[in-house]
Amino acid sequence: MAFQQETVAPSPPASRPPASASAAEAHHLSRLREISSLVNSGGDLDSVLQRIAFAVCGAPPWARSGIMAVNRATGYSELVARYDPTIARDTELPTRWKLETSPSLKVVETRRPIIIEDAQTTSEFQDYRQDSIARAYRSVVILPLGCSDAQGREMVLAVNSPEKLEVSGEELDFLMTAAHLAGIAIDKAKLFQAEWQRSERLRRTLSINSCLLERVLSGASLSMIAGMVGTILSEPLVVLDFIDGETYGGRSPEPESIGDCEWAAALRGEAGRALARLAGSAQPADFREPKPLDLSACGLPIVRRALVEPLQVDSETVGGLVIFPRSEALDDLDRLIAQEAKFALSAQMMRRHSELRREAHDLADLFERLTEGDWQHGDQILSRAARLGVDLSQPFRLLALDPPASGPIARGRAASASAQGVVRSLRRSLPEAFVVDQQAAVFLGVPERSATAAGAVSRRVEDALKWATGGSLRVAVGPLCRHPKEFRAARDHCLRTLTLAAMFDRRGILRQEDFGPFALLLSALDSEALRSFVDEAVGPVEAYDRAHATDLLETAGAFIDQSCRFQTTADRLGIHVSTLRYRLKRLQELFGIDLEEPEARFRLALALRLRAIGRAGADA
Repeated sequence: MAFQQETVAPSPPASRPPASASAAEAHHLSRLREISSLVNSGGDLDSVLQRIAFAVCGAPPWARSGIMAVNRATGYSELVARYDPTIARDTELPTRWKLETSPSLKVVETRRPIIIEDAQTTSEFQDYRQDSIARAYRSVVILPLGCSDAQGREMVLAVNSPEKLEVSGEELDFLMTAAHLAGIAIDKAKLFQAEWQRSERLRRTLSINSCLLERVLSGASLSMIAGMVGTILSEPLVVLDFIDGETYGGRSPEPESIGDCEWAAALRGEAGRALARLAGSAQPADFREPKPLDLSACGLPIVRRALVEPLQVDSETVGGLVIFPRSEALDDLDRLIAQEAKFALSAQMMRRHSELRREAHDLADLFERLTEGDWQHGDQILSRAARLGVDLSQPFRLLALDPPASGPIARGRAASASAQGVVRSLRRSLPEAFVVDQQAAVFLGVPERSATAAGAVSRRVEDALKWATGGSLRVAVGPLCRHPKEFRAARDHCLRTLTLAAMFDRRGILRQEDFGPFALLLSALDSEALRSFVDEAVGPVEAYDRAHATDLLETAGAFIDQSCRFQTTADRLGIHVSTLRYRLKRLQELFGIDLEEPEARFRLALALRLRAIGRAGADA
């Protein structure tokens, strides 16, 4: 390695009797062999640094040495290793110096050594002057090592003598060679240490993974499994459980902005729901595709990228694993650990999912028997319900929910997965109820012991749906079932209400009475036929009004509402009776609608009422 030197020489050096050439060469070779032996020594980085500091000045003329790291972040040159026989009485002396008054920064930037012939009189490096007076040394040589420590800080080697020396070219060549070999030894030690740490981490990870799978197979809780995953992965993470509605988070992804306790509290609120929505819509990407995450709307100062992997069972997302990497991507070992963690979490959720699936199957079979109307084996049905925890001796309120994005008849995997999310949310919020997911709807049977319970149940149902869907669904409230035989009629009642709601796009908590006196009539009609009837009856008049800025349809509706009384209708519309008569005449001339005829009047009144119900649903 070729260096150019820089010398700070305030005054001529004192004379020193030179050692013999052969003795000096032997000393130099001995020191270089010592440093060379460190290149493949396999020692840890700290011990290698200490041995370099000793080897470079184990004999005159250099009495002390030190290795400093240039910490640009803090603005200091920091001591990392040194050889100093007087250390016992120097322990109170500083171990770091400001870069602005230290030669270390200049050495690493120029990659050239600096010689300070008398540090006690130098005016350029004030920290060195104070330190040299305190520790009684004079001449100093600072050399670049051409390498960095484990934290990435560039390092320099400094040697000093208690006397003023004239550093010869041979001596400087020795020091530069020693620095070059020392840099190689340090890089090798860093590489060895990194590989050892990686090997040790892999060994520890495999051991923990083995223990993790043992815990999964032994039936450990998901909270315990999530905690173990948090100890394996070095990055902050969140585990989402859609089955039981739990969120497990450990360390904060932004510890400078939000503490661990505050982060845990946020996960129990809107932040947890935001992460659940993100995981619910994510596709498996093997922890290779970071997704943008903005939790500022949740009141958290977190805008960053995260790795989001869904936890799936039979292609249904039942949870999620969210990792917040410090860098843009995970390294190979971290990705392997993340994959193992995902496998363990998925296996744990599969167990719980299977348990709930068996329970759901048994409840669905019970509900089918309740609603098929065959009570020859009624005692068996009642005892089976009791075994499933359903006490049919008490009144039940039956409700029906239309799964989102599926229409009144839910079919297909996507609809089924959505319905399962609704079912799980309802089971958590209403543990006393039974929930059944059928093709037609999700049915909910809730024990009701008082007349005021129906409203409270409806509100709890609506709140429960927010976690699973983020919005309002169609929820049909059926009649009270005081006897198990009444479940069939209650089911049909709920399905009729959902059919009406779908026809008129009504959402929220609904009852059949909300659709007025035409509910029974509408439920018996085909929805397409119904729309065609309304369009045929009032569509042409409505189109004419829009095209000619007239009010024929409004006038006809008011006339029917006022029982065909001319003066009261005119007063309501704010027009003259003659204007009213003219409009009704135009209605007959243009469209053949004679409101004096009972059949025509009934047809138009029915169409207007149906249209009003539909528009009310759209507004709602």
